Amino acid sequence: MRCFLLLLSLSVVVGCGQDSTPPTQSASPIPVTAATPAITPAAGETPAPGKKKKDPIPLEQIPENIMAIAKEKLPGINFDRAVKKQNGDFEIIGKDKDGKVREIDITPAGEVTEIE
Repeated sequence: MRCFLLLLSLSVVVGCGQDSTPPTQSASPIPVTAATPAITPAAGETPAPGKKKKDPIPLEQIPENIMAIAKEKLPGINFDRAVKKQNGDFEIIGKDKDGKVREIDITPAGEVTEIE
């Protein structure tokens, strides 16, 4: 699937950059690397360098003390999903009453590392 998408994007990039010259004349080459879209890894593949792996987990598997910290730091948020990061931290995600997505990252020791 990724190869198909890559070939499709390359053919569009190459086809769009040529002027309408007759087939007997050669058009100038177009650098493809500058316009090649980034491709994300498929399920089960290793994420690209710089990307951290996150595994979704049920909220029921979040330790009670971690959920209590999340609710204390972001009161009124309806937490509906969570992920466990590669480094072991929990990212708990929910929405406020206006529908704005809020996230909080908490280490297993209970330290809040980020609030969005």
